[in-house]
Amino acid sequence: MVERGLLLKEAIDTWVFKFKEFRSLLLGAAEWATLRQLGDILTIFTKVTKEMSHARQPTLPFVLPVYEQMRVSLEEHARNVTLAPPFRNAAAAGLEKLNQYYSEAKASQYTVIATVLHPSLRVRWFNKLGDGFVTRAEAVFKHAFEDYAASFPCKDPASVPPSDQADTIGNDDDFLLEAISATEDASSSQETTTDYDMVTASELDRYLAGEGGPCQLRMPLVWWRENANRFPIIARMARDFLAIPATSVSVERLFSSSRHLCTDVRASFKATTITEAMCVKHWIRAGLLDIDARPPEPRRTTSVSQTT
Repeated sequence: MVERGLLLKEAIDTWVFKFKEFRSLLLGAAEWATLRQLGDILTIFTKVTKEMSHARQPTLPFVLPVYEQMRVSLEEHARNVTLAPPFRNAAAAGLEKLNQYYSEAKASQYTVIATVLHPSLRVRWFNKLGDGFVTRAEAVFKHAFEDYAASFPCKDPASVPPSDQADTIGNDDDFLLEAISATEDASSSQETTTDYDMVTASELDRYLAGEGGPCQLRMPLVWWRENANRFPIIARMARDFLAIPATSVSVERLFSSSRHLCTDVRASFKATTITEAMCVKHWIRAGLLDIDARPPEPRRTTSVSQTT
């Protein structure tokens, strides 16, 4: 709302001034400046809300990077002496509340593993949090990998030569995702691995070393589908962990869409029937079922003329 108001500033001033009964609501230069300050504070939260609401995007690997981005933004505003004191106090209060959720997220194994499972983040992203977090992330990820390897044993494939696929991070024009995915160079935080080592290294070591390169930020599962043969066990982990929703947006959206199915004339549907119908509906839209949803064309009839 604030962003839209600033965008339409001239139109709002013109419209308010046009009507005498509304002129008392006309904002002055100082008030518009205050709104700009408020808009600057809320910018990061607007972007986060938009990004974490994507229906088809795995959100769990972005939880920690998004919290970190918000923390940095709130700290800058809380220390900014050019802001009005109420805004600085509000930023400090927001930062205190954010740190409570951020601490719980950093302590969760699910968010840590999901972050490492994003090919554009991996363990390198945890360098932003310090060496202790890098060590913990590696330990948690290795423990989960060993559990999966024991449950789904398979032959560790040899390293596949890196593909010629270009780095797609720069092609994504979304500032927020570019900012949260930025990591330090691997050579500064991890030991470089020779070509010989990459051939003989295990699946886990090759992935942590960065083999395969980054992926499109919004589509990590596409990368895992293309590299499933290269990392069979970790690909199975990715399918499980990246399917965990980080927010309730998708659930609420699904609940809202169910009203089109559960109408008054279908009040006797059982829960199983509703679940199956909703699943089939989404599978058809996603192209997972080869079903022609178009109505059948009317059958053509040909008249036969009889001659006598």
